[in-house]
Amino acid sequence: MKAILQSNRGPLVAIQQAACTAAGALESAKSFALGDSNTTAPPWLQCCNAMSGLSHLLQMAINVGNAISLRKMLREGQKRVTKKRIPLLAACARIAQGQYPENLGAVAECLPVDCMALDCGETSPATDHALKIALAHLKTDADDAELWRLLPFALAATFTDPVWKAKDVEYLVKVDAHTNNAHLMVVAARSLSFCFESMSVGAGVTSGGEDSAVDKSLQNFLRCSVHILLGMKLHDNGQAFKDYPLRAMVVLLEKFIDETSGLLDRSTLENILPHSLVHCATTDISLGRDRGEAGGAEVFSALRGHDDGETKE
Repeated sequence: MKAILQSNRGPLVAIQQAACTAAGALESAKSFALGDSNTTAPPWLQCCNAMSGLSHLLQMAINVGNAISLRKMLREGQKRVTKKRIPLLAACARIAQGQYPENLGAVAECLPVDCMALDCGETSPATDHALKIALAHLKTDADDAELWRLLPFALAATFTDPVWKAKDVEYLVKVDAHTNNAHLMVVAARSLSFCFESMSVGAGVTSGGEDSAVDKSLQNFLRCSVHILLGMKLHDNGQAFKDYPLRAMVVLLEKFIDETSGLLDRSTLENILPHSLVHCATTDISLGRDRGEAGGAEVFSALRGHDDGETKE
């Protein structure tokens, strides 16, 4: 992942600057998505096209999300066994850990309690200190810190990769998952944001106080993803990306909100992407229309003709 970020640093910085200047859906459509014309590639798409290794980055993110999800399942099993066999110890760990805020910065005084809670199956992305220690060698100086801040934008850019066009990539409503396991990408985005933004330069953990950086990283992924998905829908009247499962990609953003442990909520997404568009996407999916322009997805295109008053709640 680090090598892909380094090789695509220029385009990612351009995407970062563009995504962070557009405030909402209408601004995204006008200043980010459409560009100078409707037929030529807008700047954001030129940046995405200039990037290499997006399919590999997506697959690596899926693999990371898979491993983290497996660890979570093992911990949940451990939690059930602990509650059944040694309930007093489990309750003690839970109560002790509840006496202080989530130890995002791995404050030394709280680490023994965190470790005991972890052994009892109590897990949280904010207190996954083992992951931070394992990845500490990847962030050793200020340049590394700036590089990893581009990860949310790189993961958002993977939505434009042609791998999504494959006919076997489908969203399965009954199990709330993608056939290529792309839903695990948002798990990786969440966990790696928690990890790298709460990690000090050259060490495994910080002394605390980094929650705002984590929150910003999570919002960067959400904001950039929304702007890219809107751009994909609006570019070339929706023809350029009609074979992409754009509606299912919108559902991924809702799953990402659920993965952020309460740091972001649905209102965060609604401030960037009107709920009517999310509802429209889920309705189309339920009707079996995950690709193409048919159905209620014309609401996306309607953004083009709306003024500020029409797009407000």
